Amino acid sequence: MNEAQTFKLVIPGKPVAWARPRTGRAGQFYNTKRTQEHRDMIAWLAKEALAGRDAPLFTGPVQVNLVFDFGSNPQTVIEVRPIFPEKECHIRKEDIDNLCKLAIEAISGEPRKHLPGIVLADDSQVCRLEAIKRKESE
Repeated sequence: MNEAQTFKLVIPGKPVAWARPRTGRAGQFYNTKRTQEHRDMIAWLAKEALAGRDAPLFTGPVQVNLVFDFGSNPQTVIEVRPIFPEKECHIRKEDIDNLCKLAIEAISGEPRKHLPGIVLADDSQVCRLEAIKRKESE
């Protein structure tokens, strides 16, 4: 892999946080429809950006940068790059950790379900994470 290789994806629309799982009538847990739909949309966009790949783009340790923009042009920017040696905040209901969880899960594989990764083989590859919630686009 080229050291300069970076994967960047811009997801249009208001960022969505991973909602708390719900409990069904039979006691089973499930994700909310909104969470699942947004996760599926991010996964679809990532697959489209990497069309023709049947394996994850990265398999070693990575840094993930996330920007959750709630301003007049709402969007989520996901940037992933391999790790080599080497102001204005949106304070609202959406917790940054849940925003990060949804974005990273959407581009990762699901080993328990034997589903292959899209950008990452598994979310455990993320060794460094930078995330920003902001009111306005820069």
